Amino acid sequence: MSETDNRSELLAKLQQHAEKVKDVQQSCTNEAKTRHYLVLPFLEALGYDCRDPRDVAHGFISDVAGKSGETYDYALMRDGKPVVFVEVKAAGARLGGSEREQLQRFIPFTPGVLTVMTDGIRWHWYKERSEDGRPHQNESSPFLTYDVREPTETAAEWLSQLTKDGFNPDELLRISRRK
Repeated sequence: MSETDNRSELLAKLQQHAEKVKDVQQSCTNEAKTRHYLVLPFLEALGYDCRDPRDVAHGFISDVAGKSGETYDYALMRDGKPVVFVEVKAAGARLGGSEREQLQRFIPFTPGVLTVMTDGIRWHWYKERSEDGRPHQNESSPFLTYDVREPTETAAEWLSQLTKDGFNPDELLRISRRK
């Protein structure tokens, strides 16, 4: 399948997911419902098997050198290693301020490339590592944002870099710089 076909297929999945979100978002009154009805279906649209811990680790605890780390709601895995951490808030919750500070507390324990904060509707992506592997301590704004209710061809282009089969954080960062 060509890259264009893959992107078209992804866009169709994103459009289908957007319609479902519009129908169920009012039912997502807490984090557990948000995870179940909004977040997991989105990750599945990106090609991840949410029932396979080799794809999606639930309640991922990030520890470093014997120090107790922090628990992320999910970690997207690649070759047995976490590459994207996902922190979920209830649908409609604020995603900045003290919520972002929570992610910043996680940084020293984070071996991954990207961190996401989401309410299942809005997804905010942060780059947690610099090119030399050091943590970004001061990055307070997401480098990419996405509202699942508004799928576009442009969104499908950069989300294709987050799919299980097409995961490419370097390309995602390159695309984000064009915005």
